Amino acid sequence: MSPSRYASIDIGTNSVLLLVADLKANRLERVYEAFRVTRLGEGAVTTGRLQPTPMARTLEVLRHYVQKAKELGAEHIVATGTQIFRQVKNADAFLRQVEQELSLSVRILTETEEAVLTFLGALDSCPSPLERVWAIDIGGGSTELIFGNRQQIDFHRSFPVGGVQLKTTFQTGERLDPSTVDRMRQYLAEQLQGLTPTTRQGILLGIGGTITTLAAVDQSLPQYEFEKIDGYALTVERIRELFERFNALSLAEREQLPGMEKGRADIILPATLILLQAMDQLGISRLIVSARGLRYGVILWQVGQVNIQHMVGEHT
Repeated sequence: MSPSRYASIDIGTNSVLLLVADLKANRLERVYEAFRVTRLGEGAVTTGRLQPTPMARTLEVLRHYVQKAKELGAEHIVATGTQIFRQVKNADAFLRQVEQELSLSVRILTETEEAVLTFLGALDSCPSPLERVWAIDIGGGSTELIFGNRQQIDFHRSFPVGGVQLKTTFQTGERLDPSTVDRMRQYLAEQLQGLTPTTRQGILLGIGGTITTLAAVDQSLPQYEFEKIDGYALTVERIRELFERFNALSLAEREQLPGMEKGRADIILPATLILLQAMDQLGISRLIVSARGLRYGVILWQVGQVNIQHMVGEHT
């Protein structure tokens, strides 16, 4: 019997991701993945509305993804929207356009759904998937922190800070001077209030394009290689060194670094600051990079392997 083939499209503030995977014996096997930076949230932080040009960019990428998924024989295509759709006033109008032009229905996830599905999707990157672990997912508009295992989420919270949001809030240039870094760290400490050195010991999984880019640059990978990024370890000291290295370069020089994802060079500094601040506040000095995440968890949810309410329960 041939496996069922699924496609999952994750539409975020900064990027749009596609996963095509086969479900075999209740496990996902990657067939194809794609990542495109569309900056859907560009201009939305200040106006509260999605802007025409970012919407057009995103629609074209979605059109390509739907076509690719069908070419690869995906029997089911599921698309989800995250933080940007929860905060803008005109999300419905854009999603109606997507449905009319592409026959693609996009489900806007709640903060809880996003956190749990991201966490479950990333767990296969963990060397000990049965133990309790921390996970951090830094997006363009928000950052998720989760603690738990496959059976139960003990803590989850979505913080309204992301790489694009932080860049927009501070109107950052190509480099960050020490006083700007101090002001950004102070702002992040306030936004991440409640994160304190944890007695909940465990591995920290790092999810999202910022963290996979750190892993790729640290290895000077000329092109994205899932096998070399997924499971890669980074210490907080190494992340600080990468931040300083990025900050010493111009935007054009950062864009040329082996491993730097296209469209990420201008937000890598604020996004890395979010990671450093969270690790410092939690008192965690090492993370394991996950090249998986929400799009993986969404397929597991789609096929009925995930009961979000049961996992969250009264524990968070």
